[in-house]
Amino acid sequence: MPDSSSEQITGWLSEQITEFKGLTGRVVESWRGIEMALREYTTNGPQFSDPNVPCLQLVQLEPTLDGADCRTIDTYQDDACFGLRLAIPHLHGQEWAGIYRESELSLPIGRIDAATVRLETGTLAEVTLSIGSVSILLMAAEINERNNGSFEWHRFDESVLVFLEPTDADQIEWIPPRLSE
Repeated sequence: MPDSSSEQITGWLSEQITEFKGLTGRVVESWRGIEMALREYTTNGPQFSDPNVPCLQLVQLEPTLDGADCRTIDTYQDDACFGLRLAIPHLHGQEWAGIYRESELSLPIGRIDAATVRLETGTLAEVTLSIGSVSILLMAAEINERNNGSFEWHRFDESVLVFLEPTDADQIEWIPPRLSE
């Protein structure tokens, strides 16, 4: 986890970039995650999906790699921004309920052909994993419900958003806006 020393943050970010890029060549055997509800209060309890939301909103994403090697993808906080991090899972033993649920996820499995990292404002903002002919986009961001029931999309926030179609993220009005590549 980074602290206030910019030298240590740079070193820590460099390690994280190396860790994410090191996923290239590994095989994803399965995915688990802790989902966070899009809406807390509906007649049927928390709502975890919506036709207008083209992604999953997670507290953490856990790929199981070849050799039963598990990892956790979640977020870190660096001053006002959150970014993505890759770590060895901690034994949490936590029960997830209410607006959270632990789930097996239907995400692409197979060999990771490429792991691309995107830094913005010194923060590990996005990671794209190419698995076979499919790419998934991971973002440190969060979806907030407005009073009128629509959604507001915030980047550099504490959730991990998973887009099965990375181009869907291009269609969203982000706060703050995504920079062009």
